[in-house]
Amino acid sequence: MKTQALFAALLLAMLIGLGNAVAPTVIHDCATLSTSGVYVLEAEHLSPAGDCFRIAAKGVTLNCNNVPIAHAGADGDNGISNPYYDNFRAINCVFKSFAKGIRIGNGTRTLLYNSIESSDFTDNEIGIEVKRTAITITDTDSNKVILELVNLATLERNKFYGRPALTLLNSDKNVLRTNLFRSILPGIVVNLTGSSENRFENDSFVAVDKVIHFNLGSSENVFYNSTISDQIIEVKGASTENVFNNPITLNPAKLSVDATSGARVEYSVRAKVTTLIPTAIAGATTEFLSPIGTRLALLITDANGYTSFAKIPTYEKKAMHRPL
Repeated sequence: MKTQALFAALLLAMLIGLGNAVAPTVIHDCATLSTSGVYVLEAEHLSPAGDCFRIAAKGVTLNCNNVPIAHAGADGDNGISNPYYDNFRAINCVFKSFAKGIRIGNGTRTLLYNSIESSDFTDNEIGIEVKRTAITITDTDSNKVILELVNLATLERNKFYGRPALTLLNSDKNVLRTNLFRSILPGIVVNLTGSSENRFENDSFVAVDKVIHFNLGSSENVFYNSTISDQIIEVKGASTENVFNNPITLNPAKLSVDATSGARVEYSVRAKVTTLIPTAIAGATTEFLSPIGTRLALLITDANGYTSFAKIPTYEKKAMHRPL
């Protein structure tokens, strides 16, 4: 009986909650959004002369519904401006011809839980500018993305273009995964200035002459399984211990490292041990040998038959200069 009563109470609470759910607010033009909630834009297109959307409350979700929004005024305006508020979410937004497609944060305090999803900011002077904000950016196209004083952000499945396509300025410990960074004109594609311990995974970098630029102490950044075009990687200004691990393509000869900095290319491998059927063999002792028979690693396979990854120093490519 107690169980039935509890179930009935929970069901009633759920029904009351559904009955009190607030429907999205439909809007038809640019606006200042000063009340928390979900806003859905319905229009053919918009051509504002100034800023389009100004966020003036926390907890705002703006679904632009892929409505084309093209700036028709003088320079200096923003497609979306959120200088102060936490829990802002921009979805399906398409902005063109603005000074900044979207601007989040002003650098004076840290904003929390902002996100940009499935949007397009490719035809603006600056596509995305984020300052001192915990942010997630996914499935978005943009030109000239600038992250300043941004830590612990996640950028995933995006396509960024320009010179540079991405700038990390005093921004640390961010994760960038499966993104494309590209420029079809000469100039740096990804610029790290004073930015450290960032992790790039399975990203592609396409450049005409300079791919990645490290400066002003940008150290301990790691690039895993990167596809990097055959162009110059500059490492300057006491930027040390930057690592390219198992790059899919990268020419180590194009690493340009000054006397205060360091970068290296590493390769790691693992083995899988099976029977001829094949069936994975767990607990197998596996020896890694160099071409001349020197033991490089001795590892045990896991339940799936795989060893852990082992760094192979015999084949490590280095570009490293250190002060005497």
